Amino acid sequence: MKQCECGCGSVIKEDRRFVSGHNTRCELPEVREKRIKAIKNRYDNDPGYKERQKKSHSLNPAIWTEEKRKEISDRMKGKVFSEEHKKKLSRSLKKYFSNMEVRAKRAEDQKKMWVDEIYRKKQLRSIYIGQARKPTSPELLLLKLLNALYPNEWKYTGDFSFMINGKNPDFVNCNGQKKIIELFGDYWHKGEDINDRKKIFKPFGYETLVIWEHELKNKKELIGKIQHFCEQE
Repeated sequence: MKQCECGCGSVIKEDRRFVSGHNTRCELPEVREKRIKAIKNRYDNDPGYKERQKKSHSLNPAIWTEEKRKEISDRMKGKVFSEEHKKKLSRSLKKYFSNMEVRAKRAEDQKKMWVDEIYRKKQLRSIYIGQARKPTSPELLLLKLLNALYPNEWKYTGDFSFMINGKNPDFVNCNGQKKIIELFGDYWHKGEDINDRKKIFKPFGYETLVIWEHELKNKKELIGKIQHFCEQE
């Protein structure tokens, strides 16, 4: 808990958005007094205001009790959404994540959070309880190619079995070379600078090769690229 910096003397709890009607934004005492009078005036003159406020607060997750959270959780279990609703939601998510500013901000936030060991372990437990993440189809194709070129020299680590600086590389050399191969999906990694990923692993002595998903279609060029990376000193 901390005190508001505006000098009003109110105590703000960091895990709550509102405490006794006091917003976390700092206000001068006279501004706060004026705001409180305006709210009281609305309570007196607008019969429906109190009911709307009560309903609004009931929808605020920050003040839900454990019983309320359990009730909503039980209500959502087994809820079936229509195909039309699923398609609409999918279109909305794709439009949202295609915004490069949003993607960049989310990526930066995730980098900061995944560096924290406690957060990382908690996320891995919640996502992959009792099971390991399986390779995707493009990852299986690349793994098959790596095993054909360099048998038993490359290991798939995209199952979170190996972490460096908060990142989980896809393939790591297990034959003495400190080398990493990352497979970037054309959609999910669109607009990313491959040098940013290389800089993450470089301080730990690892050289990194980034392969884009569309490069899997040209096997001859891909083999040449992998051989050049693996055989250079």
